[in-house]
Amino acid sequence: MKHLFLSLLLLISSIFSFAQFQISGIIEDVNQKELSFASVVLLNKIDSSVVSFGLSNAKGKYLLDVKDSGNYIMQYTYLGFQPKLIPLKTNWNQKQINLATVNLKETDIKLKTVKIEAERIPLKMKGDTLVYDAKAFKTEAGADVESLISKLPGIEVDKDGNITAQGKKVDKVLVNGKEFFGSDLKMATKNLDAEAVKTIEVLDKKSKTAEFTGIDDGNDTKTINLTLKEEYNKGQFGKIYAGLGSEDTYKGKLNYNVFNKKSQVSLIANTNNINEQNFTFSEYADFTGSSGRRQTINGNAIYGLGGDQGIKDNISSGLNINHDFNKKLEVTANYLYIASDVLVENETFSSNFSKDKVFNTQEKTNSTSSADQHAVNAKMEWKIDSLTEIEYQGNFSLAANVLNSQSASIFFDEVYLLNRTNSSTNSDEENWGTSQEINLRRKFKKTGRSLLGTYNFSHNKANNFDKIINTKSRNELNQIQDFESLNQKNSASMVYTEPLSEKWFASLSYSYSDEFDTPSRKFYDKEFEYFTLNHNLTGTFNRDIIENKTSLSLKKSVSKKYNFNFGVSAAQVQVNTNLKNRDFQYYYPFASLHYRLKGSQSIRFSYTTSTVVPSLSQLLTIPDNSNPNSFYSGNPDLNPEYKHSINLNYFHFDPLSKSSMWLGLSASTSKDKVVNQTIINRDFTRTIKPQNTDFYQAMNTYGSINRKIKKLKIDYGFRVNSTYSNYDVYLNQNLSRVKSQTYTFSLTTGRTNNEKWDLNAGVDYTINKQDYELNDDFDQKFNNFSWYANGEIQLKKNLRLTSEYRIKRYNNTSFAGQRTFHFIDASLKQSFKDEKWTISIIANDILNQNRGINRSGDINSLRSEEYNTRARYFMLGIERKFGKQKESKNRRHFIIR
Repeated sequence: MKHLFLSLLLLISSIFSFAQFQISGIIEDVNQKELSFASVVLLNKIDSSVVSFGLSNAKGKYLLDVKDSGNYIMQYTYLGFQPKLIPLKTNWNQKQINLATVNLKETDIKLKTVKIEAERIPLKMKGDTLVYDAKAFKTEAGADVESLISKLPGIEVDKDGNITAQGKKVDKVLVNGKEFFGSDLKMATKNLDAEAVKTIEVLDKKSKTAEFTGIDDGNDTKTINLTLKEEYNKGQFGKIYAGLGSEDTYKGKLNYNVFNKKSQVSLIANTNNINEQNFTFSEYADFTGSSGRRQTINGNAIYGLGGDQGIKDNISSGLNINHDFNKKLEVTANYLYIASDVLVENETFSSNFSKDKVFNTQEKTNSTSSADQHAVNAKMEWKIDSLTEIEYQGNFSLAANVLNSQSASIFFDEVYLLNRTNSSTNSDEENWGTSQEINLRRKFKKTGRSLLGTYNFSHNKANNFDKIINTKSRNELNQIQDFESLNQKNSASMVYTEPLSEKWFASLSYSYSDEFDTPSRKFYDKEFEYFTLNHNLTGTFNRDIIENKTSLSLKKSVSKKYNFNFGVSAAQVQVNTNLKNRDFQYYYPFASLHYRLKGSQSIRFSYTTSTVVPSLSQLLTIPDNSNPNSFYSGNPDLNPEYKHSINLNYFHFDPLSKSSMWLGLSASTSKDKVVNQTIINRDFTRTIKPQNTDFYQAMNTYGSINRKIKKLKIDYGFRVNSTYSNYDVYLNQNLSRVKSQTYTFSLTTGRTNNEKWDLNAGVDYTINKQDYELNDDFDQKFNNFSWYANGEIQLKKNLRLTSEYRIKRYNNTSFAGQRTFHFIDASLKQSFKDEKWTISIIANDILNQNRGINRSGDINSLRSEEYNTRARYFMLGIERKFGKQKESKNRRHFIIR
């Protein structure tokens, strides 16, 4: 903690511009009603430049910090009201300056009122949308949109590029109101130039259904919309980068855009071997069908684009097209390609325990893998008339993966070597898939009456061909495994909504789904010089999941105040396999409430019930013997898990202090929870089979506070997250109650929005605990700590230095010793020729200490994993911007008529 303390002292001592004065007042309409989120700007009377700005809170109060006395003008604006310009009259004798209440009049469109052109209002409310003027927030030459967004008050960007606006996680980033390469927000923030952006709009975007029907369903998402400058909407722009470095490192990047009033065409291409993620893992998961699960073969991960494991050579490219044929028909399409070659060296140490014995395992793995993925996504929105619209979404994907892996494992206790295994795997995988969705939405002349229909179809096919040589003690397995699988799903639903009154609505829905899987695996054993079919292991399995569900719900919606929804669903679920057919009946009660309090405050509550049908691998009786250290077999007798969930959260954003608060609680309980029963065999290998248990409880609490110390211009944030679960697990044949707890604390602080320099620091601390009712000796506890400080400074015009220092510490535990790592990165950038060219020097991991470490615990073991990753290198790069030129730096003035 002393590192954090020193950094905070440095941060505070380095602040040289204190706010000397504070100007406050109240904004009302002519009826003395407070106006919240009115924009207040302090302008320099000489050149109309912005000195300070802010928004009024729920009580109409505003507060501006001013560094120096001077000759200023107060500008007040509010949507739908006439703006006011009032010269600031004060003798500056008091630090706290209280101004008279300002009353704004509603705009009369018949009157030619005061008109202000070329004004600069850094922050204003437009209905329910918060609008930032990009020109009011300075970024370095060549900066991307992510850098611009990170400087906006009320918005945070973490080190992974995730965005939080007014305390809420941002789920979408649009460009001129349209998606940019699908749903991945980082595609826009990391690939578009900040210079192209005119305004940044932050809003709670309603769902497609709510927008169409006009009935708020509470399913809004925090969204950022980037509106581009006019000159960027009618031409081409982009940039290209090339870099070479030590350790044979390289990086290349291209971003090319052609926009006009009807079309947006964007091309991006990347290549590097510095483990830089070109497309995020969520995008990768979307078109490989992995749904966020790491894919493994023989227990060895196929390392692709996600994470920093191994040394990667990556190539990626994408093409995105948005086109409006007319006001009724819009089409979006994109193509993505990713190729990667990865070398991984991995060493894992684990402490394992069964009912009455603790033993250790050490495993070393070397693997090389290559992957090629293609994906095409398309979307169409057709507004047939004012009452009817059709939406189509489809995607197609094709992927090929190759893995070569060798591993060696030893099992030992405090005295003896107990066992050893070796494994060699060569695997080829190919898969392709498609998914299609059609939505039909129909409104009727009676307000609130609607009919919504949806049809989904997906088809995925995969083929794995594995060559395996496993040695356990003196026994050898030399085998070829040919695995094929086909998954196909059809689903359809219809929802009819009838208004019961102006605010009450009733909905009746029916849905049907049928998911069919047909996996098969053939095993060939090597006998002498030939491979012969193993009839005992070879097999085919069928799984068919059919669900019929009917729902009835009542909804009350009061515009801009609250919406309330409750109801019940009844479902019949059939789980059919080639071994047995079973029927299940379930009732799903549900309720939700979204209540908007005065000002920017809201409370959300939801109660849901659901079922989780056992996955194909959990039911599959075809054994998996590819890993010599474990043998997995599914259980066709598993029941679906039935789950109750409650979520409650509170959100508050105060524009006066630019602070936000987010508090939340979630809890769940389950019946027939599926857990793995792991049996430790006499040779210390594992036999794993999933089982149902009747007891599972979980709870998660979280909170965040973000505030600003105005006098020092320092932002700080504190976050806490805790998870608690209490459930039954199997230790060999014995059922045991386990309590798991995780606590995470984060503190961040920084000085931003300064043209000359920025400085930030933060700390993360995580505590993990796991307690076993059966045996206290198995209890687990380990902590992780990390600290960072980063900053940038403008040394002279167009020359900028950036640096970051990080510490990661893994505490001493029963299964691994303490490890501490120090990381220093730095870069120097010089732009020239009207900032069209930029030269950069990058120093990565100057101390050469980067080493991948992952510590985790599961039901039967504690693991410490170390792997190779990209460490120290130095790189020289050059970047060229093309297309639109940078705007003139001459300030604009007010023209008052």
